[in-house]
Amino acid sequence: MASSSLWGSLAANVANYGKDLTQDIRDIVSGVDDEHDIEKEGGINASTPGQDEDLDAYIEDLERSLIRKKQEVEAAFKKIEDLEAQLALQRESLPLPVVDDTATRELQRRVESLQSQLEHDRALHATAMNEAVASFDVKLAAALGEAHRWHVECDRLCSSAAAKANEGATSDSPADSLIEANPVVVDAVATLSSVLHAADLVDDDATMSHKLGHYASLVTSRLVAAEVDAKALETTLTAFVLSQGEQLDPPFHLAECKLKLDQVGVARRTDMERVVAEFEQTTGQLQLELAAAQAKVRDVEQRHVQESPDNDQAVRHLQDKLHQSQVNVEHLSRELEATTLELQAALGARDGEEQSSVLVERNMELERMAYAVSDQLAQVKAQLDMERAQWVQHGRANTSAVSEAQWFELKSTLALVEADKNVAQQDADRLHSELLNLHAVLTQFQSRRETEEAQWQAKEASWTSRLAALEADVASSRERQTSTDDVALLKQSVAKKDGEIERLRDALERSAARFHGDTVESVDKRLMVQMMIQLHESPNKSDVLEVMGRILVRDLSWRWS
Repeated sequence: MASSSLWGSLAANVANYGKDLTQDIRDIVSGVDDEHDIEKEGGINASTPGQDEDLDAYIEDLERSLIRKKQEVEAAFKKIEDLEAQLALQRESLPLPVVDDTATRELQRRVESLQSQLEHDRALHATAMNEAVASFDVKLAAALGEAHRWHVECDRLCSSAAAKANEGATSDSPADSLIEANPVVVDAVATLSSVLHAADLVDDDATMSHKLGHYASLVTSRLVAAEVDAKALETTLTAFVLSQGEQLDPPFHLAECKLKLDQVGVARRTDMERVVAEFEQTTGQLQLELAAAQAKVRDVEQRHVQESPDNDQAVRHLQDKLHQSQVNVEHLSRELEATTLELQAALGARDGEEQSSVLVERNMELERMAYAVSDQLAQVKAQLDMERAQWVQHGRANTSAVSEAQWFELKSTLALVEADKNVAQQDADRLHSELLNLHAVLTQFQSRRETEEAQWQAKEASWTSRLAALEADVASSRERQTSTDDVALLKQSVAKKDGEIERLRDALERSAARFHGDTVESVDKRLMVQMMIQLHESPNKSDVLEVMGRILVRDLSWRWS
């Protein structure tokens, strides 16, 4: 997001810089068209912008980068919202898991591996961002060097124009020789030709006025196209800021845009830090619950070992429930792993925003230098206007001394300039057709972007359906698991049965001690064991106890008889 702000501000500065240069070149072309002011064209400083031949491709790359960053930020925000919703649902619906030591160790190992992978990804991302910053520093240094070179060139052309103006005040040479032999015009033509393609250059046999008009028209067209692209980038950046819920007051200012983007970045980073804190808190809570569940499992296993073999069926039932709980825990572990991966992607996006803020601060220095260069160009423009006025006065003073032959030569030169203007008009028509083609390409790109948005919406719907299925699975697993109340009730029932068994065992031992071993002859111990089993399994315990009492009474009566 901050990187998009950087390139948008840079494009805006280039557009402002090119607007002034475009006006200067238009003044040069209009000066060549005037037949009364041909002599003054020898002192015009044809300043050129500091743009390379790949300006169009450079602006297209900037626009694609801005759109790509916007899509990445939107996807990251959507993932964060989904993760928050999933974490809230898991906290509400997550039951108390019952796992063994193996599942606990496996889950801890996965958590540690995920943490190490997260640290490794952070290190790789930091390395990549450092490399990107270094590359940007190199490009920035090259741009500063180019701006310095153009500054020196402007100073040299201004000094040359001033010197030539002083010499022209006393010179009475013809206008065509002034244009052809003037070093300022030659330097201006050479400078303009250096920023054009080889296919746009004219033959060396053409006159300097023809070359100057042709090159100036081409450079003007390119600057107008660059200004249009810069305006489009400014519009895109403004729309991006508005889509984030911020307002920009016209006119467009880089400082205000940077402040809005910083506010959006701070809010997003706060949300991401809150989500990470909640995730860590949830992970810690799950680990505590797992430890408590593990302790409970050990207690239950020890209690089951100490119980009689008659409880095998209940133990098998509890083991089945334990196995089902382990399956549920593994399912939740997989969900936790997927959630951790999504959080890693969100953390990577947050680190990218922090690194890009440094680039925005460095761009402020470039903006100040661009403003300084613009002020210097304004001064140069004022000097050129003053020199142009002097040349007009000088031309009017020498008009009376011009012979008929010179007038004929001037008219011929004017005809050549008209022809050059026609060629420039044809070039302008060609550039207009190219602009229409570019507009068609932009329309196609916008339609493709709408298609991609529809695909993203379809993916979002599929994720929503998967989340609903996951919620249904969690609800069904909650219904299948044993609740804490059921476990407590089972414990109370087992304790009650243990008390009854102890009482019966004491009664049996007392009876055996009383009859000095004669009970073996009168009472069948196997029958008593079966009766005790029936006592545990039968719902009518009072009937079973009554039968046992009758057997003992009958045996006692037989003994006394």
